[in-house]
Amino acid sequence: MKGAVFVWGLGLSLAGAAAGAQTPPVAQTESLPAPPPDDASERAVLDEASAALVADRPREAQRRLDAALTARRLSRDGNTGLATLARLSDQLLARDAAAPAREANPRSALGAVTLYGSLVGYGLGTGVFADLRLGITDLRAAAWLPLVGAGAGLAGALLLDRPHPVSPSLTASLNTGLVLGTLAGGGLALQLQRHVDGFDTADAATAVWAGATVGLGLGVGLHAALHPSPGSASFVQSGGAWGGALGLLTGLALQRDAHLGLALGVGELLGAGAAAFATHALRPTPGRVHWMDLGALGGALVGTAISLLLLYEADQRPAALATVELCTLGGGVAGYLFGARREPPSHDREARGGPSPAFGLSGLRW
Repeated sequence: MKGAVFVWGLGLSLAGAAAGAQTPPVAQTESLPAPPPDDASERAVLDEASAALVADRPREAQRRLDAALTARRLSRDGNTGLATLARLSDQLLARDAAAPAREANPRSALGAVTLYGSLVGYGLGTGVFADLRLGITDLRAAAWLPLVGAGAGLAGALLLDRPHPVSPSLTASLNTGLVLGTLAGGGLALQLQRHVDGFDTADAATAVWAGATVGLGLGVGLHAALHPSPGSASFVQSGGAWGGALGLLTGLALQRDAHLGLALGVGELLGAGAAAFATHALRPTPGRVHWMDLGALGGALVGTAISLLLLYEADQRPAALATVELCTLGGGVAGYLFGARREPPSHDREARGGPSPAFGLSGLRW
């Protein structure tokens, strides 16, 4: 009997000890630190994603939200804040992807004038070239070929512009190729005229026309390969044109009159190349390029006025031309900066960090 009571009491003691081990005292439970909540990290992700969406960087927001959803094993179709913002970023990316398709054809009136004017001018120049090559000297007879060429250029522009208007990118590429090709042909003609005997006006016209034709073809080819933005193509055109002008002034300042054509061509090549590589950092737009051209023209006029007033009587040709060059460069930089400040960032997708075409294989933004 005593053994049974002893076994019974030992069992109760063990049961009580086990219960005490499984249920800690109240004081001990209150002293344990609470597990850190995950709300702080989720709030940080939401704040960062929201800031990226406000700054119009939906792809960055999508990456942050996808990483957070994956780490928490949450679905994008859920009702959490992370899932809601993830779906919103998807919608914004879809909108940006569809934007080029909706805005492929809209263009300004200046863009239309540029397209028609470029092709009409090319046709007119082709007629003048044909007159000179054929040796037509009669004024009435000579007028027909340029008129026919201008009409052919207008008809070509109308056919090219139907049924859908030519995109601003193609218009800018055509004009850029035509302008730079014409300048290159003019530089070649000027150089050959100084060094080749019997190089007459007809030969010079042939060089200019050939340069314009090759430039026009290169403009179309570069557009098909690189799809440059209108601002980038215009920026390269202005860089090449002003580079050629500065190269010509440099040749005159150094009194290299026998190599003015070479100076023009080298300046054009350097100016166009520098502009092409600068597009990645500057993200030019047509408006900024117009202000840059206006500033460069104003600077050239100011430099010319200073040279005529202060240096003409002293006959300091290098100093006078250097003054014109410096004023032209300063005016162009000031005009670009002024245009960038006047242009609202919301009207410029490239300035806002939006998607823009890549520049060939080098990864530069064209």
